[in-house]
Amino acid sequence: MSFIDQDKIEELIQSVDIVDVISEYVSLQASGKSMKGLCPFHSEKTPSFHVSKDRQLFNCFGCHKKGNVVGFIQEYKHLDYIEAIRYLADQYHFDLGENDQIVQKYNYSKLYDINKTAKDFFNLNLLNLDSGKKALDYLIDRKIDKHTMNDFNIGYAPPRNNILLKNLKENFQEFEMVEAGLIGRSQSGEYYDLFRDRIMFPILNEQGKVLGFSGRILSDDKSQAKYINTQATKIFNKGEILYNLDKAIPFINQRKRAVLMEGFFDVIQAYMAGVEESICTMGTELTVEQAKKIKKYTDNVVICYDGDSAGKQATYRALNILEKAQLNVQVALMPDGLDPDEYIKNHSQAMFRNQLNQNLIDKYDFVFEMIIQKGIQSSSEIELAKNALFKFLLASASKTITSIYLQKFSEVVHLPLEAIEQDYKKYLVNQRRFQTIEKEKKPLAIPKISKARTTAEIKLISYYLQSDDYRSLIDDEFHQFHFSKGLRFEIFSTMREMNHQNREVALYNLKSDLSDKAFEEFQDMLLKENYQYSDIELRELIDTLILESLVEEINELKETLTIKLNNKQNDEYYKDKLILDDKRKSYEIIKRRRNDKKANPS
Repeated sequence: MSFIDQDKIEELIQSVDIVDVISEYVSLQASGKSMKGLCPFHSEKTPSFHVSKDRQLFNCFGCHKKGNVVGFIQEYKHLDYIEAIRYLADQYHFDLGENDQIVQKYNYSKLYDINKTAKDFFNLNLLNLDSGKKALDYLIDRKIDKHTMNDFNIGYAPPRNNILLKNLKENFQEFEMVEAGLIGRSQSGEYYDLFRDRIMFPILNEQGKVLGFSGRILSDDKSQAKYINTQATKIFNKGEILYNLDKAIPFINQRKRAVLMEGFFDVIQAYMAGVEESICTMGTELTVEQAKKIKKYTDNVVICYDGDSAGKQATYRALNILEKAQLNVQVALMPDGLDPDEYIKNHSQAMFRNQLNQNLIDKYDFVFEMIIQKGIQSSSEIELAKNALFKFLLASASKTITSIYLQKFSEVVHLPLEAIEQDYKKYLVNQRRFQTIEKEKKPLAIPKISKARTTAEIKLISYYLQSDDYRSLIDDEFHQFHFSKGLRFEIFSTMREMNHQNREVALYNLKSDLSDKAFEEFQDMLLKENYQYSDIELRELIDTLILESLVEEINELKETLTIKLNNKQNDEYYKDKLILDDKRKSYEIIKRRRNDKKANPS
């Protein structure tokens, strides 16, 4: 822990001028002996936010927030007292003289400094040097003006493979650049720039420190990944970061909501259109950690993803995660399958603001439409849709909302409401039974992973990297098996996600997306370059994983059956007994097929 002397804190407060600090965030004008402006903590049209230079205090007569310079930073940046003190000290280069009671494990400031230097270098290349003209023209063509480029610190990484390296070497060592995720090292020991010929988006934390970068190619060349991110570092974890949150916080405070988008260009265009509370993830699905971070600043979220089918599916998944974080969610659907960036450029900023303010869709209506849009003509489709609706209502709806949507569903499927309500009651009973069974289950011993499974998983990863044909075969069979939890699971899941996003499943992408530990493991497990890949071996590997997965499922079902038999849940017992018998049959069929192939290899 660190200890900060109270005298040092008082000295810091006296050394900074509250007017200078607040002027960084609020436009202030003289009003008698004080300054005034629009309050950053609530929405207003007439200024009621006053700052006194003499008393070094702020006071809003609208929302009644008041305090000194530390209190302002706490409120504006959502920091605790000590964090706000450290933030001010860092901004004004004030030495707090902290007394470390234990040795500090890592000096993160070096990574921040390297990234800031790289940000300035990329920005200079874009806006001030001839080498950035191609990138500058590209951004202007996408309707982004120079003021906005500066505002978002957008830059350009030149195509030469060591120009950033040479620039950084003036102040930093090579191993520090590698640690920051900006420089790579070849097997021969040569250092090189990881980002080349890309538009660079700096990724900042809430305090405005540069954590890393995302680089976009200037064309739609399918042979390259459209975006590559800084690989995982001690300060950069893409699953926890929200782009533009640093600038969006005051607007989130004022408007009592955050607008969640999919891409950087969506956020930038929305910001230019006056929807400054816009944020987005790092080109991946929304995570629980990101949802929790949003919750720190607001209780309300508008999801504004792409308006196409994929965007709607992503909205549905994000909505469920935001619900679990206890956030109130609404949806803004862009017409004609457009993304926000396209919609603004094809229509107008005013029409976009109208979509975000006047045409929001209630989360229940959105989920209901998603459930029934897949078709509910056959009995099986009705059953699937009904269970999906029940699951959502049980997780997030009050009795009133549940009643409304059960009624709507009965009207859509042309079935009596009484029948739907009875099914819902039965669903509730079954869910309670399931929860009881889960509570009574003994904690499963972590199964020992067999050598056959380990070998099959390692080889399958190399096959997945090898070609589209192998990837298709593996994906077709993936519903029948699973990977054991751990680094191999992370590697395989990341590769599949890349493939489904139409990103190249390649080493440089994996280096960007995997954690350091996983990428190290990945490099160690790759098969030799001259390895003889074959369809026959791949089929055997898949069969091995299917058999191993079946064994695990059979063992778990046996335990569940014992509990249900003891609880005299006869109906449930016999249903699961049939499932167990089917899995045993599947196991025997696959095992027999493998043995036959070994006996008759031709």
